Parts: sequence; structure tokens; C-alpha cells
Amino acid sequence: MKKSLLLSLISASLLSALCLSSCKAEVDYEVLKKNADYSDYYTNKDAYRIYYYKQPVTGETDLTAWERDTDADTTNTYYPAGSSASSLNNKAYEGFVYAGFIQNDTTINVYYKRCTIRYEFYNIATDTVPLFIVTGLYGMTSLKPICSDRDEAYFDTWHTKNDTLYTSYFTINADSNTVNDVSTTKWYASWKDKATVMGTSMNLINVGDVLLKDGSVIPYVHIHAMSNEQKAAAVAVLVSNSYNLKTGKNVDGKTRLIGALKIPGNIWINADLSPSLYKHNIKTTDCDGKKNMEILLEIDKDYRHNNNRDVALLYSYDYDKMAGIAGVYKNDWYLPSEKELKLLQCKELNDVYNTMDRKINEEYWTSTANGNDKVRTVVIQEGGATNDRVKDDSAGHWILPFRQLD
Repeated sequence: MKKSLLLSLISASLLSALCLSSCKAEVDYEVLKKNADYSDYYTNKDAYRIYYYKQPVTGETDLTAWERDTDADTTNTYYPAGSSASSLNNKAYEGFVYAGFIQNDTTINVYYKRCTIRYEFYNIATDTVPLFIVTGLYGMTSLKPICSDRDEAYFDTWHTKNDTLYTSYFTINADSNTVNDVSTTKWYASWKDKATVMGTSMNLINVGDVLLKDGSVIPYVHIHAMSNEQKAAAVAVLVSNSYNLKTGKNVDGKTRLIGALKIPGNIWINADLSPSLYKHNIKTTDCDGKKNMEILLEIDKDYRHNNNRDVALLYSYDYDKMAGIAGVYKNDWYLPSEKELKLLQCKELNDVYNTMDRKINEEYWTSTANGNDKVRTVVIQEGGATNDRVKDDSAGHWILPFRQLD
């Protein structure tokens, strides 16, 4: 029997309590059972390597498609014949449960399947029948259900007793490493009284939607009707609702990005990074500014105590304090990457910035560094293309902090 055919045949039984029969001696892959109820297994010969595999988020049951955790590989370690399955189940992967092992000569492959998650959404805590039910595997991304607004209130978000869900997309994660591989979480609708918020919505949905500092939203279609009070309270704009953090493209992604609206009106930032970073040969991605920020702040461990706040890195980090943002959108602001900034060339975003009397046809710092302290800047050309260049220390440039929502 060929190996690929054998794997496809055994994968279903491995996932259903590993009800496998003893394989013939001439077959490469062998699993030996201890007793009739399959409660334990033993290795059938000495082994010296162990590889760990996790089920993909797609739920693929074909073991050949499972993802190998190469960082967990164990080599040159002796596993004598007769080692039990329990001795091989030594990984506490969050959101995964042990599925079993297969021995191939002196190599053992250990498999972990994803937990199954069930989310139930209720209108109020006393309801017994959910409005929506979302099920899936640990780590899957799902669209958050949205309730219709009431006459007197906007639908805001969903909450649990110990947590609150704020984003339009959310990742289905297990609450714990539950042994029965199923976890159920209940969510309850939260509402905002229309009389207490400045905006006309609570959800950032379309590119150009404007976020106010009280957490409410002015949809893009209504930006030209904003009052002066609303304009003064505007702190961010939805830059993308489909950004791909791996490719830097504005398609096929699950991440929403918001960009700052409180651009400094009278100063340029003359230093791109914190002074303590200058001695490092830093390289960062041109796609994911949040990841870049984490890299830079890990290197500059004293950034919180740095009194020189006129550097782009630290200004971006502190944007929420400068803009007076509280609650859900507080924290996690960062200096955007090169490709994130280039998203600003679209017509809707130029329209928003012009409505706020904040021109973006300028040159901005990014967190994209190519080594030797060369950080790129991006020139946003209104309604057109963008250019990027290596920074020029003799000139100051603007900054425009970003934040990921998902």
C-alpha cells in the first residue's frame, strides 16, 4: 500500500479516538494498540526522532496537510520500544488537543487537532435562545454578527462577564485547553444611547468612516454634514477594511486599519526613531507597522522613560494620549509601515482629510527600515500615486500614527 493512500485512509480514524487496527509489519506506518478499547498505544521499535504536527485552521483531516512545528522537533533522543502514547503527549498547545501518533521506522509523528469552539450571541443576559450562533475551529476568523439599531440606541458591541469584543472581525479562540476539545462562550449585546454620543453609528465599516474620540462614528457618506463640534472630536479614519498584513495589499485581508486625524499643525518631527536606536542596524517589514513597532520598542527598552517625545516612534506610541482617546481605541498606536501609508492615496481618504482641513499631501515617516538606520519616508500625493525614499536627516517630516483593529 502506498504511503499517501494509507495516510488518507487512517486520517479519519485517527481523528475519531484513534480507532486503528494493528498495521502489517511490511507497512511503513505502524500504530500498536495496548488493549481492546484503544486507551493506550505503544511504539513498536526504538525511535530517535519525534516531530509534532498541528491541524491547520482550515480543519484539514488529511494528515499530510497538517502543519509541522519544526521548532519543537526532537532529534538524537532515545525513545525505546514500548513507549506509551501518554509519554509522547507532552505539548500544551493552546487551542489544541492530542490526537495520536504514527511511527515511521525510527521517527515518530505526534498529531494535535484543533479545538472546536461555539459562540452564542444573546440580546440580553436573561434570554435563553441565542440570536446568532457561530461555530468553528480554534484560530478561525469569523465576521461578528451585528444587531439592528434601536430607535433610541445604537448597537455597540458584544460583551461577556469578563471580556468585551470590539472588532468587526474576531478570532475564534478557546477559553482554555479543555480536554473535551469543545468550548462555548456566550456574548450579550451592548447598546449606546443615541443621546449620549456625538456620532451617528458605532461601527467602522467603510473606508473613510470617521472615528470620534467618544468611540462613535460618522459614516463616510455623512462626513460633509459634520458639525464643527464633530470635526473637532474626530481622531481617526478607517483606512482599510481588508488589509493583508503579510502581503501589504488591500485585498484578501482580515485586518482593518485606522489612521490618525490629529496631525500636528505647526511642527515637523525631525527624528525618525528614538536616539537609543541609532546604533542598531535595524531591518523591518514594509507591510506590518505594528510588528515593526514591537521590534523597535523591544530594542529600545527605555522608550517609556525617554523624555525626548519629539521622535516619530514615541509620538506614534502616545497618539491616544495626545488625541484624548479613551476606551476601546486607546493604546496600540504605532508608526505605520511604508505600504500602510501608501493606502492613503485613495480618493475617500483624501476627501476626509480635506474635510477636516488637514492636508496629507506631504512627506511622512514610516517604520520601514532597511538597515544602517535608513528609515523610509513616504510622500502622499493627493488623489494620485505615492513615492518613497530613504530619509534625509537634514529635513523634517510629518508623522501619521496608525492602529490595527483586528
